[in-house]
Amino acid sequence: MISVTPFIQPEQASGDIRNMAVEVYKQSASLSASVRPNLKPAVEHLLRFVNSYYSNRIEGNSTEPADIIRNKDVVLTDPVKRNDLLEIEAHLVAQATLLEDRISLEQITEKAFLCSIHEHFFKDLPESVRTHVRESIGETYLVEAGKLRTTQVQVGKHLPPHQDELNGYLNWFHSSYRLDRLFGETRLLAASAAHHRFAWIHPFLDGNGRVGRLFTDSYMRGAGVDGYGLWTLSRGFARTIDEYKLRLSGADMVRQGSTDGRGILSNRGLEAFQRYFFETCLDQIQYLSGVLDIQSFDMRLKQYADLRTAGVALSTKGEALKKWRSETFILLRAIMDNSRVMRTDVPKITGLGDTNSRAVVKQLIEERWVSGEAKAALKMDQIPFDAISFLFPHLW
Repeated sequence: MISVTPFIQPEQASGDIRNMAVEVYKQSASLSASVRPNLKPAVEHLLRFVNSYYSNRIEGNSTEPADIIRNKDVVLTDPVKRNDLLEIEAHLVAQATLLEDRISLEQITEKAFLCSIHEHFFKDLPESVRTHVRESIGETYLVEAGKLRTTQVQVGKHLPPHQDELNGYLNWFHSSYRLDRLFGETRLLAASAAHHRFAWIHPFLDGNGRVGRLFTDSYMRGAGVDGYGLWTLSRGFARTIDEYKLRLSGADMVRQGSTDGRGILSNRGLEAFQRYFFETCLDQIQYLSGVLDIQSFDMRLKQYADLRTAGVALSTKGEALKKWRSETFILLRAIMDNSRVMRTDVPKITGLGDTNSRAVVKQLIEERWVSGEAKAALKMDQIPFDAISFLFPHLW
């Protein structure tokens, strides 16, 4: 029998933790409702890059944001940096695959799904990336995609369950956290606890941190957090990395006496991690809510457009960007505000003639501000890298 408390039940949880769980639902839904529908795909596209950047950064990956966005155009001769970029690319592919997967609430916590996340991340990585040296004993091992570890490991001071116990622990994990049997704020209480318990079990030789965060992403969506994808936990964890590691370690602590729960692990340690988890959620929701506030976002976009119109805007490489017509901002805002802006609508929106209207649309498509076939509505499905730091201050 596994004597680990899955999560602290709502009736036993601290009032502030329960309140924060409810606030996560409310504030994330409010963020989702406030973002213009035509801007939402572009923000979600950007946040997938942000998620990969920060989740890998937690594990010591040194890749710069510019290299992540421009992956296909980057040539790196340093093998360490090249391998780091391969990890980012694998993480992005894993994210995309998980978003496309149609899995049930029951399946999210199954061993098969957890192993599939690991496989999605590692399957296309070369041996040079999957080969690790256990420095304490000088042993070299190769990480097998989607396979549970077959040896005992130690993570800092933590000694995870023996490899022969993994199947039992993962069956317990599934039965404890399956979303089809949880409701209301209990789902988020379970999400925060499951994030730690997965790390504590440490089912794989390597990649547990990134796989655990990808699992939590899927779990948060499954838990019904409307707007998850417009913000990311990994950004919050990475920007408070010392506390993230401290709270995870604290939840590893064994029970401290008869008043500290009934399982082998400390309830107080788990509560401290849950409190940190929800504080991080709310911090990230509030940051993106401020950035995406319509008035402030449009103000920054107008300032950026003015620089482009004046011909003084520079790329992140320090190169001059092509000038915009002053009407370009008007068109971009119209595309964000209206669900169906056709190319034939552009002259009326901008006041330009057909030739100049076509030139404005062509430039925006070339710069990847908008997309759309000749007879389809213009869509804003990504933010060009050169504008990200202007429109999303302090994102990286």
